[in-house]
Amino acid sequence: MTLHPGDRCLTLVYLGADAMQSGNFGAAEQMFRMAEKQTASMSPGPALDFSLLVRCHMSLLRHRLGKTEEGKKLQDSAMTLLDENSSRMEAVAFQSFMAKVLMHLHEYRRAIPFCARRRAKIRRQQQGGWRSLLSVMERWVSKTTLQWQPELP
Repeated sequence: MTLHPGDRCLTLVYLGADAMQSGNFGAAEQMFRMAEKQTASMSPGPALDFSLLVRCHMSLLRHRLGKTEEGKKLQDSAMTLLDENSSRMEAVAFQSFMAKVLMHLHEYRRAIPFCARRRAKIRRQQQGGWRSLLSVMERWVSKTTLQWQPELP
């Protein structure tokens, strides 16, 4: 089974963030660079979104390595692109990763929309799960002699 470049990118960002959290900065940088390479095979919109995610993580890594000037430059360029970019990835994992890295970079105002979209997406998924469960239950009940009216949560 081959993963979509976006899924590979998110996996590599996750592994890089985990390595960075563990203090393994060399492995973190390697994972982020590999994630960055995954964006080359993506269409322009998603490539920009994933590049922003990787750039934010690279900025955080530079700050943790004490290279604050380089980290600040990466962060500034990422925030400029983020402010100009109107399209956003819909995946919950992307929303979570972006919100988390923005909060680590103390970009709380910019993290709010990602937190809100993540929460809304999870709610829609949960509601969809309830609706499909209810439809299965309705079909089962219709085969029995019971009368049942579902109430949605």
